[in-house]
Amino acid sequence: MKIMKEASTLNIRITRNGVEKVRLTFPAIAARFLLELIPADALERIRQTTPALEAELKNLGSEERLQPRDLFHLQEPERQIQVWLA
Repeated sequence: MKIMKEASTLNIRITRNGVEKVRLTFPAIAARFLLELIPADALERIRQTTPALEAELKNLGSEERLQPRDLFHLQEPERQIQVWLA
C-alpha cells in the first residue's frame, strides 16, 4: 500500500507585471473554504478558464486527507494567481 504525503499548507501567490505582490501560507485545512475566500471577480474569471475547478474545490470538503497538488492557476495580462497545497 502506497502512503501518500498529506498537505500541510495552502499557498497563494499573486504577481503583477512579473513582480510578486502577495504570498500567503495557511494551514491546508483552509483549502476546504477556498471558494468563500476568493474575491468574486477573480472567482468568475477562474470559472471561465477552469470550469471543473468549483466541483474540485467542493470535493476538498469530503477528502479525509488533503494531498499536495496544484489547485489552480489564473494567468491574465498583468496578473497571475497560483494556488496550491504543499
